[in-house]
Amino acid sequence: MPILSIAIKKKASHLSGSAADVFSSIMPTCGNGELCGKLLHNATNRAHLGQLKRHCSKAKEKPLAGLTTMNHIEKDGVHIKTFPPLGDMVRDLFDQAWCITANHWHLSDCDRHAREMQAVKCSGIFAWDHAFEPIKNCQKSVSAEAAWTVGAETGETAAVASAPSTKTEDFSHAAQQLVKQPKFKPNTMCSDTWPHKNPFWGLFLPGINGRLGLFHCEQKTTCTMGKNHIDSHDAIADLLSATHSCHAPDCKNLLTALKAGTLSSNRHKCASQEIADL
Repeated sequence: MPILSIAIKKKASHLSGSAADVFSSIMPTCGNGELCGKLLHNATNRAHLGQLKRHCSKAKEKPLAGLTTMNHIEKDGVHIKTFPPLGDMVRDLFDQAWCITANHWHLSDCDRHAREMQAVKCSGIFAWDHAFEPIKNCQKSVSAEAAWTVGAETGETAAVASAPSTKTEDFSHAAQQLVKQPKFKPNTMCSDTWPHKNPFWGLFLPGINGRLGLFHCEQKTTCTMGKNHIDSHDAIADLLSATHSCHAPDCKNLLTALKAGTLSSNRHKCASQEIADL
């Protein structure tokens, strides 16, 4: 994204280096060019307002010194020809900059991220699922309903593919390419649909062990429990304590935040007994 100035040369716009640096963190996360365009226009408007305030302040001082203020320059009827790029243009510019190799290492961000994903190692457990939230950032012409994602035991993303549906045939090609990677040799697979689709994975990964994801396993268990039963809350708490363990640093930070009041909208500082009741 810092090389966005190269992609914008033929446009009637210009982005500063600081703006490009900010967008480099926004665009990969949400892909929202409309937000970036609004931020640019808002910054331009605020700059004009600041200029107007400075002019009015100066004009107010001049009569005190016995000077007269000149009239403002009359508008000649010509519309503004230069303005910040709109959301669609920002999105297009980002896509262009994403594939440009005119940098110190002669490798585009698109190729770099693709190679990083291809280099993900997995010799134990991997999990796959369909994510629907990222599709909101895709153009409608893509006709995607979900993003098929694969996570490795290292916490890295091994594969991502847009799919028109959650059917096996719509992500089978991506799955075949994934298992062909030399460093991807798992022995266990977790999914929210297990044991469904196990025959499909058995074609590419013979002898693979299937597991139901922990969240979905707990959900299927708790769904069979009577919510109105007097012991329902205690049973769920015991189930979670048997399947989870607290991460000590995170738990300590949570207690510190509760006592400092940083998690409360009214800055309420919780006492030890209140934390215990929670």
